[in-house]
Amino acid sequence: MEGLIWIASIVISFIFFLKILNKAGYSGWFSLLAIIPLVGFVMIWVFAFLKWPVIREVEERKRSKEDVFVERS
Repeated sequence: MEGLIWIASIVISFIFFLKILNKAGYSGWFSLLAIIPLVGFVMIWVFAFLKWPVIREVEERKRSKEDVFVERS
């Protein structure tokens, strides 16, 4: 029974990592690193402090809209 709980915990953690990484704009394959105990912990910290691809894309779109606005003036 204890082994089943561990497996369920690992699967649920994997799904959470997968969803978070996909929403952040990273590949879901990084969620496999969460299975390795120390690497998973470090990965959380690294991804928490990196500039996410989704945010970079939004900033680039804002800059391109500002450039278009400036050119028309």
